[in-house]
Amino acid sequence: MKRILMSSAFACALLSGSMAKSQSCSIVNNSVCDVITESFESNPTPRGFSYSGFEFAGPQTSGRSLRVGSATSTTDYLVTSPAYYFQNGGSTRIGFTIATGPIGGSNNYFEQGGLNFTLQILSASDVVITSCTYYIPAAGTYCMQIVDAAIMSGTNYKYRFIFVTTENITGSRWISFDNLSLSSSQQAVLPVTFVSITGKNTTSGNMINWTVAGEVNVAKYEIEKSSNGKSFSKNGEVIAGGVTGYTYTDVNPGTATNYYRIKSVDVDGKTKLSPTIAIKTARGGKGKIALAAFPSPAISEVTIQHDAITSTGVLSITAGDGRLVKNIIPARGSMQTIISMAGFTPGLYIIRFQNEEGETETIKIVKQ
Repeated sequence: MKRILMSSAFACALLSGSMAKSQSCSIVNNSVCDVITESFESNPTPRGFSYSGFEFAGPQTSGRSLRVGSATSTTDYLVTSPAYYFQNGGSTRIGFTIATGPIGGSNNYFEQGGLNFTLQILSASDVVITSCTYYIPAAGTYCMQIVDAAIMSGTNYKYRFIFVTTENITGSRWISFDNLSLSSSQQAVLPVTFVSITGKNTTSGNMINWTVAGEVNVAKYEIEKSSNGKSFSKNGEVIAGGVTGYTYTDVNPGTATNYYRIKSVDVDGKTKLSPTIAIKTARGGKGKIALAAFPSPAISEVTIQHDAITSTGVLSITAGDGRLVKNIIPARGSMQTIISMAGFTPGLYIIRFQNEEGETETIKIVKQ
């Protein structure tokens, strides 16, 4: 990784280049771009980066980076980041280092000219939300801030960096792009979202199905199994395929109740766990699903997983003080029921399910 002092000339160029009143762009203190999200110590392509004109330089005497080995005049060089989750809206901060050869060396780009630079904020589907364009006269480490009402909180965005060389560049000159950094208070790498997880006992074993959203940089899903719902071990894995739905079958479930959860594993080793479900096998081999609820704590709604409703069934919600709050009749054929928690007082609730045979199960949930 490389650190170079910021050029004051570039700061002035940015401050004088603010755009429309609804948008402003400026250089800010490097300390607010305080989390190096990508140091390019290994090829960033598997982590969702794409680039044109640049290439991964591999081990160099000055560190690893994305590099233009021979910059030519009036050429566009692009780097696009993976999607990030913006916790706050209205603005964003992004840092990076632009480096070149030694001063006085034959490969020093900035001795002959600067870079015209555009920073774009893209939607997850690559639609440009906002952008700023400026001139970079010197190598350096920069932290840029874009303020724009079009940047919405709770949304996934990408960054695209576009560097255009100036006309007076001749010969072989190299440029490197390094140390992509973000503000820790502004955004975080987007984790995969587990939309649902269901399971059932079949003649082939316990089948687990799950759906996801925002699958970025996920390498695989590990299926974890437990006999008590507390101690889990890996039962198998499914390679991430860039789709929204996955299936896995535990071919040796035994006859007891088994608990399952899915662990997503990112290419950089980060993990995230799904809610836990339970699958039980009743006497005679009839597959049943143990009562489960997710998410918990619940905010606006909760999904209750229950036995398949072949004729009738009842879900009852009781407050922690014993008051009956609500009765729900699940739809025939359903295996899960979504319950709105709007208007519920925060606290502990007990969900009770009774099937058509009179068998009952209960589970506790917390409403935030």
